Amino acid sequence: MSQREKDLSSQSIIHMEGNKTSISNLKLPKGIAGYSARKRTRTFSYDFSYDSTDCESANFVSQEKIFKDLGSDVLLAAFQGYNACIFAYGQTGSGKSFTMMGSSEDRGLIPRICEGLFGRIAGMTLWDKASFCTKVSYLEIYNERIRDLLRKKSSLNYNLRVREHPKAGPYVEDLSKHLVQNYCDVEELMEMGNAKRTTASTVMNNISSRSHAIFTINFTQAKFGGEMPCETVSKIHLVDLAGSERAHNSGSSGVRLKEGGNINKSLVTLGNVISALADWSDDGVSPNMKKRHVFVPYRDSVLTWLLKDSLGGNSKTIMIATISPADLNYSETLSTLRYANRAKNIMNKPTINEDSNVKLIRELRAEIARLKVLLGQGSQIALLDSPTALSMEEKLHENEARVLELTKEWTNKWNETQNILKEETLALRKEGIGVVLDSELPHLIGIDEDLLSTGIILYHLKEGRTSVGRDDAEVQQDIVLHGPSLEREHCVFENLNDLVTLVPLGSSQCFVNGIPVMEPYQLSQGAVILLGRMNMFRFNHPKEAAKMREKRKSTLLSSPNSSMTDVSESSENLSSPAPQPGCVLLFESIIYAIFHDRDLQGDEKGLAVFHQLQLQRIREVHVGFAGQHVRVLGTTEHTIFTMYTYSKQLTQGLCQALLRGLSPEAEELSRRHPLLQGDLMELSLNWKAYIPDLCLNSRLRLSSQFKRALADLVYFLHGNMKEKPSLADVHLLLYTSVRVKVSPHPRPHAISWLLLTDTHVGLVQEDGVFHPTPRSITLMPKQAHFEQVALRELLDVRCVLVADRDSFITVDVVFKATRVRYQEFRQLGKNNMRAIPSLSEYYLFPFSEVWELTFGCRKEAAFVINHLSMV
Repeated sequence: MSQREKDLSSQSIIHMEGNKTSISNLKLPKGIAGYSARKRTRTFSYDFSYDSTDCESANFVSQEKIFKDLGSDVLLAAFQGYNACIFAYGQTGSGKSFTMMGSSEDRGLIPRICEGLFGRIAGMTLWDKASFCTKVSYLEIYNERIRDLLRKKSSLNYNLRVREHPKAGPYVEDLSKHLVQNYCDVEELMEMGNAKRTTASTVMNNISSRSHAIFTINFTQAKFGGEMPCETVSKIHLVDLAGSERAHNSGSSGVRLKEGGNINKSLVTLGNVISALADWSDDGVSPNMKKRHVFVPYRDSVLTWLLKDSLGGNSKTIMIATISPADLNYSETLSTLRYANRAKNIMNKPTINEDSNVKLIRELRAEIARLKVLLGQGSQIALLDSPTALSMEEKLHENEARVLELTKEWTNKWNETQNILKEETLALRKEGIGVVLDSELPHLIGIDEDLLSTGIILYHLKEGRTSVGRDDAEVQQDIVLHGPSLEREHCVFENLNDLVTLVPLGSSQCFVNGIPVMEPYQLSQGAVILLGRMNMFRFNHPKEAAKMREKRKSTLLSSPNSSMTDVSESSENLSSPAPQPGCVLLFESIIYAIFHDRDLQGDEKGLAVFHQLQLQRIREVHVGFAGQHVRVLGTTEHTIFTMYTYSKQLTQGLCQALLRGLSPEAEELSRRHPLLQGDLMELSLNWKAYIPDLCLNSRLRLSSQFKRALADLVYFLHGNMKEKPSLADVHLLLYTSVRVKVSPHPRPHAISWLLLTDTHVGLVQEDGVFHPTPRSITLMPKQAHFEQVALRELLDVRCVLVADRDSFITVDVVFKATRVRYQEFRQLGKNNMRAIPSLSEYYLFPFSEVWELTFGCRKEAAFVINHLSMV
């Protein structure tokens, strides 16, 4: 009993004997006539009845016992190729979550089943009896909405949708599936999902599950049995349902009351489904009775629709009914026992889920055996050389060849997959709708322009020499390629002391970042390599990338207020200033901008004051478009000081610090103003957003001109589109700063602004000094608001590569190949590369443009990855 039930001096009304469970109604007195229609004690029979109320009792049943009786059956079904399901049903606080998940000291069914699964896998793999592939997913159904518990924070976490495949049945669209190799992987994912699950405290349960949780294991095994290949796919649903509750008992109100209503709705639907399935099963008990049509309301709730196959289809399903022994819960307990009694009448018809190719092999072998029998019986065929016999022999040989081919393909598929996944240098994981492949060795990733290609190419560059050439080379090549202008022995990659060098052989065509390479060339992280005219790769060096990340982190930590901050000043001559990297120091009465001056030596250590301004001389603080910069205007119109923060969060922090130093009441007012508390990018891209100026006193103003800047940008983009849509159809989804490297044609600026629309992705340069024109100052801008645009259609995006292993802040966007004249390649190489005599100056080369984008925010990087991946 729970502590609440003990405090209320509850009496036990449950008695168990063998597989029978009895419930007593203590409100009905003993031995009084007139109560025959309403029996004081009701008895139900089940497959198992477990008493876990008193751990000191001789009848106490442990979690281990429950696993041996029920969990072992689930494992047996999975290894036989059947789908399986266990779900716990009962009122809130009756022990469903404890039975399914347990605690760290006393684990429940889910962790024990997972541990048992991998224990058996390890034993079978040790003797090479089979190969296995296991994936897990974890979701919750909260207020009739599906949430992925294993996905990192994103907009796809909530409100996933259930779809139904004509063969595979119901499934959750966009639900993440995670490849696991051992129980430790599962345990880590389980802990992450449990931490995200929705729970709350109610009167009846201090830690009440407010959602239904489904932990799913997709289990594939492949083996040989009697020289016959066998591949089966099993799906195991392990379900922890939220508890049914009555509002007056649970004391729920507000949000808790709404949650309870949705929980009860799905549980009532579950009860209706169980009743309908039981009625349908009862009709089939008598062979002479024709089954009537029974409507099963699967789609009345998300829970029953998702568990459709488990409840009444292709699955071996176990229902655990958890009950409270307390007399104050008599009605709920009796209802649960009745539901369980109905559920045991449901008869599913599970089938082994066999791979279609394996099934075809088995059928062909059966046909071969039948043909051999016919050919061996002279009585069946009069003349062995008759046309019938010859035709039968041809069919026999054809079937045998087909079986041999299919068996070989199936064996190779599993062997190669397992060998790849077992490599210590390779890790595979699913992120959202993508799959991330991590490797510890330097490697090449294919950038394939073939529209018919459906695979991903990855070549490891081993320690020492890795040779590249054609399959008809005199010496076997480590990497075999095909295509125009590819030599038999084309080049060699030398990996020595973590330095990788490309060594062209003879007059072979090799290009690095669009530049012809004739001599050994040391490769750097992210280099784009073209071998011949068609084989293009991106070079990744994990160790070098890790060093670059650490260097970037140390740079940011050394000056926390100046990370990605440039400063720009417009002086009296109103020149066109270029932003300078610097550090902003804010004191009580003055602000300094310090930058590195290479001309200074000695004790000064190269630091110089770029600009300084007394805070009392500031009249206006202007927030730039999307929060990418802050512009400070003084008492005269001769000086405009702009700080490019490249971060909306840093912009808000800088503005708040400036206002606190300028006005005592600023802190109180800043708590409510959208420029200091809202999402600056969303406000900038929203035509309907109303953003008033914040006037702190007669001389100090915080302002923005987002709509004006948005109009300038939309007109600018519209003018640079090849096929011009209506201006109203140009919708900006994202505008943020990125550190950018473009190949083969680099941009002149290291930092640009990335923009994303429904149809295009682009890079621009923005001037935050002269634009938008300050309302309080009269001056003529010396440069355009937006310029140097690179605009590409989303349909031209070929792939999106995550460059880093431990984060996805750096992203490579690869566009479709364009043809470039050979003279342009030579021009890129300047005078340090000699011409290739065998090529005409008019020869055209295919080349993919690659944008290497480094974001300052993980959320923005994830948004771009997801948007471009869905094109």
